[in-house]
Amino acid sequence: MALLMIGGPLTTARGAENSAGMGILNLTSAPITEVYASRAGQNTFSSDQIQLNPVGEIDHNKILRLTGFAPGRYLLRITDNSGRVCWARNVDLQVNKIVSLQNEDLTDCDP
Repeated sequence: MALLMIGGPLTTARGAENSAGMGILNLTSAPITEVYASRAGQNTFSSDQIQLNPVGEIDHNKILRLTGFAPGRYLLRITDNSGRVCWARNVDLQVNKIVSLQNEDLTDCDP
C-alpha cells in the first residue's frame, strides 16, 4: 500500500475528527462498489462510503473521498462490481493523504 501526499497542512482545529483530503485510490483490477471501514480492533463498521459517491462505484485509477474519519489504522471491507468481498487490513488513513489500494492489498476474498 502506498501513500500519496496531497495539499498543504491541515488548517482546522487540532484534535478534531477531520477527514479532509482522506481518500482511497483504486488501483485494483475491478471497480469498487462498496467500502465499509472499522477502526483497527473495534469491529464496528461505518456506513457504505460509496453511497456518498454520485457515480455509485469507484473505477480503476479513481479516488474515493472519505468523510467522517479520524486519522488512524482501519480495516476495510470492500466489494467489487462482480460481488467479490475482500478485506484490506491496517490501512493507514491520514489527513491530506490518499491511500493507493492494489490487488495485493486485498485478502480473504470471497469469490
